[in-house]
Amino acid sequence: PRSSAVTRSLAPRMRPILFRLGPVSVPSYGALLVLGLAAAVLIAMALARRHGLRRDDVLALGALALGGGVVGAWLLFVLTNLGAIVREPALLLRLRGMVFYGGLAGGAAACAAYALLLRIPLHATADLAALVLPVGHAIGRVGCFLAGCCFGSESHGPFAVRLPGAGLDPGVAAAATATVHPVQLYEACGLLIVFGVLLGLERWPGRRPFTLVLAYLAGYSVLRFVVEMFRGDAIRGFVVPGLLSTSQAIAIGSGLAAGALLVWRHRRARHRRAADSPAANAYNCHR
Repeated sequence: PRSSAVTRSLAPRMRPILFRLGPVSVPSYGALLVLGLAAAVLIAMALARRHGLRRDDVLALGALALGGGVVGAWLLFVLTNLGAIVREPALLLRLRGMVFYGGLAGGAAACAAYALLLRIPLHATADLAALVLPVGHAIGRVGCFLAGCCFGSESHGPFAVRLPGAGLDPGVAAAATATVHPVQLYEACGLLIVFGVLLGLERWPGRRPFTLVLAYLAGYSVLRFVVEMFRGDAIRGFVVPGLLSTSQAIAIGSGLAAGALLVWRHRRARHRRAADSPAANAYNCHR
């Protein structure tokens, strides 16, 4: 039954505890999540003036992004497992997991509310956040790899890793062993490429407001859709069982919307430049 699949821990365990300080254990995922946030905030602070923002506002936005992101990610995870929760309400207290797209929505909502409340330029806030987000996300995905969550499907290729507990079938015991795709590292590498592209766009003289946001959504949507093909954790939820995951469905919608807006804005700008050209003005004067 689905409820037993949700409660059963199938995730591999690479290094769930990063280190110990006496009786205190520091979890890998939490430590890398904090490290990723810190890296993203530091980069954003270094670029803040270029976007017309103050550094103290960047710090506040980072804290709000973390809080809103955690809430949003958990809520979407609950929604993807809503059927199991309805059948067994006690699961709500035991479920542990997050979905990135929910975190993206929650973090964006919190930051947008802050920007609007304090009358900070929303486009500058959004573009700077989109620029640095892939860095923090990439580091967080390394935390996923160490913790053993979000693991890949079975693989015997050159990059396959052996992770205890990465059972592909929900009925496999948690002690089972399989060689799987290190999808967390695939995504981390892809995110760094997205960051490099965004960094180039950020320096583009003709960049318009929200260009970095749209480029990020388009680029990450493609990356996430492809990476999901190699995931092996069924608990992430599916729109079409075994065929289209929740994140893939969201990636299709957000990717197509962002790509269409980028193309539309590019064509609109090109038409404006053509209309403002000397040749066009001369033609209008002699009509």
